[in-house]
Amino acid sequence: MKKKRNITLDIVRVAAATLIVLHHYQQGTGMVLQHINFYGGKFEVGYVVELFFVISGLLVYKNMEEIKKNKTLKEFFEKKFFRIVPLMAISVIVEAFLRWWHVVVIKGEQFGYGLLDIIANAFGLQQLGIFTVKAINQPTWYLSVLLFCYIVFYYGVRISKRLEISCNYIFIIFVFCGAIIGTYQWNTALINVSIGRGLFSFFLGVILADFAERHTEKRFEWLILVFPLVFLSLIKWKNEFINSGTFFFYTLFLWLPIVYVSVKLVSLTIAENKIVSVLGVSSFGVYVWNEPLCVVRNIVVAYLNIDVCNINAMIIFTILNWGVGVISYYLIEKTINGYIQKLKGN
Repeated sequence: MKKKRNITLDIVRVAAATLIVLHHYQQGTGMVLQHINFYGGKFEVGYVVELFFVISGLLVYKNMEEIKKNKTLKEFFEKKFFRIVPLMAISVIVEAFLRWWHVVVIKGEQFGYGLLDIIANAFGLQQLGIFTVKAINQPTWYLSVLLFCYIVFYYGVRISKRLEISCNYIFIIFVFCGAIIGTYQWNTALINVSIGRGLFSFFLGVILADFAERHTEKRFEWLILVFPLVFLSLIKWKNEFINSGTFFFYTLFLWLPIVYVSVKLVSLTIAENKIVSVLGVSSFGVYVWNEPLCVVRNIVVAYLNIDVCNINAMIIFTILNWGVGVISYYLIEKTINGYIQKLKGN
């Protein structure tokens, strides 16, 4: 029987991906809105990436028992690798070409990326700090760190089994490692701020999943929404305090409560919706194709000299980005997945 999707997580994904698109649009165009700004405002939309880490940690939790039963790293990791890397690699190659066209053909300047940059970005190695490369499709730093977190998760579960202790003790250590790296801004191989962000939010998502599965009491769970309300109030009136905690506060007081309420309470009251489900699975493509489309926008502006610093242009771009995301899911992601399944069958 086909497993039903969690419709509330799809809604959260759609909202988060849309915020990221709007954030990058304002960042890339320098556009300033009168009331709400998705870039440069009090609310740091860039920390929506922490929400993606929390959701990824929440969803990977279901693999824990299989890993404890001696599921190999290859069996665990290959599905995630082929879910992420092929589309990321395609987007990196496409963006590299688009950037070459924009910089060399249109501007007549020297292309600033080499073969190592393209290869490292295509395989999700750009954020590990093993070697120095320039970012192509910069938002995919999240995917690079996510792949690393999956491997850390696997060995964390294996270590807990070997020591015969609860996995949560190991996961808490990873959370503290992320907090320490983020606090002291370490920047070495496999230890940098981006990895710190991933470890902190991803493993809090795993711990949240464990808590949600074990905790059945629901009488006072709505009270957890007090934390986001307090957080948003602090952004408005004590923004300097929120800024002092960077991504830590966003994860602890905003994303964790929202995700918990979504999976434990709201999901019980919202019926499954085909359109929302399609948008939910397409949100990955929206995220991956956002920056290449930004380069396309810059090329169009260079040729046509049109004004994109207005709300109508931003809305049209966002809709187009979602259209590309949906097309990418059906024509690229599903095709790649079908081809991989066919190879396994053979």
